Amino acid sequence: MSTSTFKTSINLDEHSQQILRKKLAAGRYQTTSEVVREALQRMDQEDIRQEAELKMLDEAEATGIDPRSHEDIWADLETKHSL
Repeated sequence: MSTSTFKTSINLDEHSQQILRKKLAAGRYQTTSEVVREALQRMDQEDIRQEAELKMLDEAEATGIDPRSHEDIWADLETKHSL
């Protein structure tokens, strides 16, 4: 992982500002940057997880185990888990 940084600014709506203030007040994070970094890491992990799940669905569909398409299975999972 690179240790270089760059400075940027972001605009947050009121709800996002409240979340940020709550996270900082809880003491787990010392800076706004820490909150943003963890949020980005979690987003990246979620993307990786979803890609892996889609790959597994494609593989399952190719085996003929489930007659539904991966889109149908994914839609069912989204509905079931309120994704």
